[in-house]
Amino acid sequence: MPATSYTFRVRQACDSADVSNWTTSGFTTDSLPCFVPTNVNVVSATNSTATIDWATRGTETNWDVRVYNTTFDSTYTVTAHPATVGGLTAGVTYNVAVRALCGSAMLEGDYSEPVSFTTTI
Repeated sequence: MPATSYTFRVRQACDSADVSNWTTSGFTTDSLPCFVPTNVNVVSATNSTATIDWATRGTETNWDVRVYNTTFDSTYTVTAHPATVGGLTAGVTYNVAVRALCGSAMLEGDYSEPVSFTTTI
């Protein structure tokens, strides 16, 4: 279960007469699930930037925005949306996909379906 503390015990049993003492430890699961963002769209594009927005499906507050094509691949970690990314080349077509980063461990969810856009000249 998400956000739940668990305790476990382990011991060695070589045979019924040779059993070690129990060792106890525990862990807490992170707050998942980590939902895929929906409705990814490019709000605007200039010759070197793009502003991307999406709909969230949970309480995520961090995302990876991956912008890529055959010669460029960059991931921008953002804490708000819409998000503006830069370093793009004028007149080039890119793909963009977004994934949520969930919980205190920043676990990576799955990427959204990619959307294409072209920067202006």
